[in-house]
This record gives sequence, structure tokens and C-alpha cells, in this order.
Amino acid sequence: MEQHSDQEIWQVEANNEVYQGSFADLSKWIEEGSLLRADKVRKGNLRWIEASRVPSLAAVFHAVENGQPIPVPIAQTEKLDPTTFSVSTSNPTESNDLLGLNEPEVRAAEVPDEPSSDVIIPNIAAVPAPPASPSDPTFCSIHKDVLTAYICSSCGGSFCKGCPKTYASVKICPSCGAMCDSVGQIEKKRREESQHFVAGGGFGFGDFANAIGHPFKFGTSLLLGGALYAALSTGQAVAGFGGPFMWVAAIFCFLFSNMLTFGVLSQIAEEFAKGQTDANFMPSFEDFSVWDDILRPFFLSIAAYIVSFGPFIAMVIVIAFFVIGAVNDGVIPGQKIAEGAIPAASELPNAAKGAQQSDRVRELLNKQANVQRDRIASAESADSGSAATTTEDLKKRQEEVNAEFEAFSKQVQAQQAGKGAAAAPGSESALIETFVRRGFKYLLLAGIFMLWGLIFFPAACIVAGYTNSIGATINPLVGLDTIWNLGFDYVKLLLMALALAFLGGFAATILAAIFSPFNLPMLGNIPAKFLTSFIGFYLWAVFACSIGFLLFKARSRLKLPI
Repeated sequence: MEQHSDQEIWQVEANNEVYQGSFADLSKWIEEGSLLRADKVRKGNLRWIEASRVPSLAAVFHAVENGQPIPVPIAQTEKLDPTTFSVSTSNPTESNDLLGLNEPEVRAAEVPDEPSSDVIIPNIAAVPAPPASPSDPTFCSIHKDVLTAYICSSCGGSFCKGCPKTYASVKICPSCGAMCDSVGQIEKKRREESQHFVAGGGFGFGDFANAIGHPFKFGTSLLLGGALYAALSTGQAVAGFGGPFMWVAAIFCFLFSNMLTFGVLSQIAEEFAKGQTDANFMPSFEDFSVWDDILRPFFLSIAAYIVSFGPFIAMVIVIAFFVIGAVNDGVIPGQKIAEGAIPAASELPNAAKGAQQSDRVRELLNKQANVQRDRIASAESADSGSAATTTEDLKKRQEEVNAEFEAFSKQVQAQQAGKGAAAAPGSESALIETFVRRGFKYLLLAGIFMLWGLIFFPAACIVAGYTNSIGATINPLVGLDTIWNLGFDYVKLLLMALALAFLGGFAATILAAIFSPFNLPMLGNIPAKFLTSFIGFYLWAVFACSIGFLLFKARSRLKLPI
């Protein structure tokens, strides 16, 4: 390993500023995340190179990234006489040494219990104390255009890398002389305290309250994400115009809206499962990938819906075919159902009645034929003196035949009317009997499958979130195993989901009533749909955050990587 003296000055170029420090300072900045591999560094008057190309710094980067101890450089120290030690009180900005790194330092490990002649004790009281500005803590209180790197633990002043004095690995506030903590250390401590607070106890409705407020921590993400989702959901209404282009546009809107919702779910599940309970709920889309950012979330959503509501959809299709078949068979409405249900009761009596009516018609036709035959015979025997008597007799017989025909016709009409009256109640009763006998079991199965979908859908979302696997999501055994491991916590999640669904339905009803004058043919109520979709996106984010808190609390039970 290269040997570095604590007095060797390194320069770092970052944010268009040049900072100076020792090798120990650079190692500390790497540990804090302030110095990156791509930053330019140089020692002395050497040329600028990337930090990762310096072998000794590369070793520090490797140790920090792998969680290993930082290699301690071999320092060249010189024993000084404390009686000759003095601290410069000049303004740091008037010296070429901006950090005051050339002043003698002392390592914390070399400080004995009692002072000796070998120990260098800096006179902190002699350090200049420029007043800390109460301005934006994001920027240095002295150099207003430089981001804050350290914050004083006493006065709360914010300083860049070049302002605090450095003694070994300790940063001293130029205002009050107290110790400064790096922004990275403060953020890490705050995150650990937040995680400890969140991790306390089991999953409950306190986490649901945190989930309700979590999206508001990222107002910009909530506004942009909600507006985008509302626009995509509203865009699906163009399918009402018909035509292939409108259908394709509606399908793409559906695809991207599902991509957004399950992208939020995957983001929350991934970050919360690792303990990052303050992470943004919106995906970053920095390293954009068609598969990871569009197709995978879309297929995850399809898999979750299929495994949850697929059986119910299949049963609805079966019921639809059953009803269509009944209509085609004349079951709805009509008389054929009675004849089809009990054929013996309708066909045999009708056949007997038909035979009797045929005999009666044949008898009447024979009488009519006899009358006509006698009329012809009377006309041929015109010489007979009884012609008048015969004519009157034939006329009387013809009237009798006509009367019998009329009576028979009324009888047939009465029978047909009675048959029709008796057929109507038979048709209705047979229709009810058919649906009770065959359709009720379909309706019962449809209700069971609908209940399955409502109960299982949160589990499918959990699996989709922490596995990011389409195969695992569509496998019901993985979801059932997740429900088993979560136990009563899953019941709590179901109650939370039910409450969110109720709020969404209530909001949709109120908005539909308010914006009812804007209801358009084929498109529907566009303003109400837009606002309802925006609220729905927020409620989905709350649901995803609830799943995230549940995964965080149940990491050990689900064997999630920490």
C-alpha cells in the first residue's frame, strides 16, 4: 500500500469547487458518500485523475462498498514540543490552506489519559468564529452557493467541506467550537431512529395512519402521478367512439395505467422491505427499461387479476352462455319450455283431442255431401210433383249442417283459448324450475369465486410486490403460503383495503352527483371520472404503503432479504 502522510495535501474537485484535505479526510469523505469514484482528485501539483484510479483510494472505495474496515494509511508523524505549538488565528479564507489542514493534528487513539509532552492539544478557543447564518440549511452558512456537508451538533450551523477545522477525524465548528456531524451521518441516524420507531410493535392501524400520510410527504410525486393516472384512466373512455384506432388507444391507456399502479406497488414493496420506510412511493424511471418499467408491471397486474378474479370471470361467461342458450331454445319467453319439460302431459291429450275433432269434421262433411247429392237428384227429376216439398227439405237440412259447422267452430276456438290460458302459468313455473335446478348452482359458484377474489387479491399484490415475478404472482400456492405466514396481520390488511374501497366508492358517488350536468354520450362524465381516478391513485398509494409496512414488520416471517 502507498504511504501517505497526514500532512500531504490532496485536492478534490466537486460541484465546481476545489477542496483540500489529507488522505484521512478523503477516506472519511468516501465513507460519508461525499467523494465518489468519478470525482477528480490530485496530490500536490500532479494532474487531475478520477478518484477510483488512485490505488489507495480504490482500496478505500472497495472497503466501504463491501462493508469492510477502512485501511489505515501509514502516517509519518513528527514529535513536536508543545511549548512551541501555536494555532493560527488568521482568517481561513485569506490563506492558501482553506481547510487549515497543515496545522498540527492529533489522532484520537494517541491521546493518553493525562497530557504529556508528546500530545498536541489544539486551542479550540482560538479558532475564529464567523457567525452562522440562519439561512437555508441546505447551503453553507458561510459560502452561500455551496451545499452543506456538516452540521454543528451544538449551534446547528451548516457548513461545507472547507469550513470546519479538522483534527484527526473530528470536524470542529468554526462558530462555537463544538463537534460537527456530516449530513450523511445525521441522515443515517435519523433513518435508523425512524426505522426503530416504525419497527416497534406489530403491524396495526398505526401503520395504516402512517400509510395515509406517507404520499403527502412527496407532494410533487403525488400530484404528477395522480394527474398522469387520471389522464390515462379518463383516456380509456375514447373506446366509446368505436373504431380500431380508439380501441387501440384505450388499450394503451389501460396498459400504462396498470404499469403506473403496479410500478408504485413494486417500488414501495422493494424499499420498505429493505427498511427504507421513508422512500418515495413513485418509481424514479432514471434507468428506464421497457421491460422493467412498462411490461413487467403490466403483466404483474394481469397475473394478480387472473389469479384473484379469473375463476369469477370464467363463471360469468358460463352463466352468459346459459342465458343465451335458454333464449335460443324459446325458454324466455314462450310455451316451448312447458312442452319440453313435460312432453307427455302436452302431446298425448292433444293427440286424442285432435282425433275426435277429425271424426267430427268428417261427419259434418259427409252430411254436407249428402245434401248436395240430394239437391242434384231433385233437379234431375223435375217432372215430379213433389219438387217444392223436396226443395224445402233440402234447405232445412242445409241449415242444420251450417249450424253444426258453426257450433263446432266455436267449440274449437274455446278449446284453443283454454289451452293458451293454461300454457302461460306452466311456462313461468317451468322457467323458474329450470333456473332453480340448473342456474342456481352457477350463481352460487360465481358468488364463491367473487369472495375468493376479494380475499385473495391483497395477497396477490403482496407477492407481486416483494417477488417481482409473474410466475410467483399467478401461482395461488405462493399467495396462500404468504397468507399463512402473515396470519392475523393479513386480516388487518383486508380491513384496511375494505375501508379504502368504501372511501373510493363514496368519493365516486359524490363526484358523479356533483358533476352530473357534464355527463356526455359515449364518453360519460369526464370531470367526475378524472377526479375519481386521481383520488383512486392516492388510495392505491395508501394501499401500497400499507403493504410496505406489513412487509417491513413481517420480513423475518416471509424470509425477505434485509
